[in-house]
Amino acid sequence: MEPNTEQEDIPVPGAAKDPAAGAGSAAREAGSNAGAPAGAGPSAGGAEPEVGGDTRPEGDAEPGEEAGRGTPVLGDVLLAVEELWPRSLAGQWDAVGPVVGRSNAPVRRILFAADPVTEVVEEAASWGADLLVTHHPLLLKPVNSVAASSFKGNIVHQLIEAGCALVTVHTNGDSAVGGVSDVLADAFGLRHAKPLAPSVNGLPEESIGRVGELREATALGTFAETVFSLMPAGAGGVKVAGNRDALVRTIAVCGGAGDSLF
Repeated sequence: MEPNTEQEDIPVPGAAKDPAAGAGSAAREAGSNAGAPAGAGPSAGGAEPEVGGDTRPEGDAEPGEEAGRGTPVLGDVLLAVEELWPRSLAGQWDAVGPVVGRSNAPVRRILFAADPVTEVVEEAASWGADLLVTHHPLLLKPVNSVAASSFKGNIVHQLIEAGCALVTVHTNGDSAVGGVSDVLADAFGLRHAKPLAPSVNGLPEESIGRVGELREATALGTFAETVFSLMPAGAGGVKVAGNRDALVRTIAVCGGAGDSLF
């Protein structure tokens, strides 16, 4: 199965003071849904726009500068990431945030992917990405070495040699307003969606999972077909437990394993 990646040349919020720049923080304050940046691949055969103009030597840029004064840097992107997916919403066991990269390194191209596996890192390098943002962490458990002889060490070496930073957005991306859980609830048409479990460090609307109601009770088999039609293909497919003809209306969704939410 090919890696599920999205490529986009993105003007980074925090570097350009446009109305959408504060969408993440505004949504947190107002409790409204705010979407994450949507990915779009490069147009075939066409020139790809670059972000800003690199008007000064590498290393002179500082986070938070006005648009038109240089290329955004990793620090700018990290500010935007924190607005959209606050680190405080991540599980205590999780490992999110920057993994590889200098905060003053210019960022013109960002590639989004589910996993920081070899194929994805090679794609980022060949595409000339300055930053790779993945959902699943590379270094979830502590390591004592990043020697290139190990899988994770080799990934770190490849990223550094390609000049590509790595940032992970995991359970904080699941929990945030407009994050994975909200996207799932919206995709299935759930009404009056609310968190499946209370948030420890966030707003009442922020937490892992959502639970809501369909407009009309639907047969389990029919709903499973809806899930299959809306979700990206996965190795395990869609598994269903229960009577296919049973009516369902209240639906809970979770972007991850959700073991603790059963």
